[in-house]
Amino acid sequence: MSLAARIAQIAGYSAKQEQVEVIKTFLGGSDVIFCAPTGFGKSLTYQCAPELLQGSVIVIIPLLSLLQNSLEKTKRFGLFSLLSSQSKDQDHGNSKFLFSTAESLLEGKGCTVSDNALT
Repeated sequence: MSLAARIAQIAGYSAKQEQVEVIKTFLGGSDVIFCAPTGFGKSLTYQCAPELLQGSVIVIIPLLSLLQNSLEKTKRFGLFSLLSSQSKDQDHGNSKFLFSTAESLLEGKGCTVSDNALT
């Protein structure tokens, strides 16, 4: 099955070529920064990741309201997600997504990532 067909199976609709290229890049082991206009479908590129990869995905979103919206969407799909500002004492080993703002990461708040697991 092609990657585009697998993404369509997971998402329930066909992905744009740019989305497929982003997913192909991170499946190849590279880090990805994907900048696209509002409404383009950036979230599809990381929401498919747990089905395609082993490990966790760090999603950096510039606006807190968008970050909270994305967090809720992944939870509705039954995917364990957390904000970087959540307690470091909490067990995050099963989390598929870590949502953060750039400021939180630069300030060292929240979780750390080691050996493909959030801790």
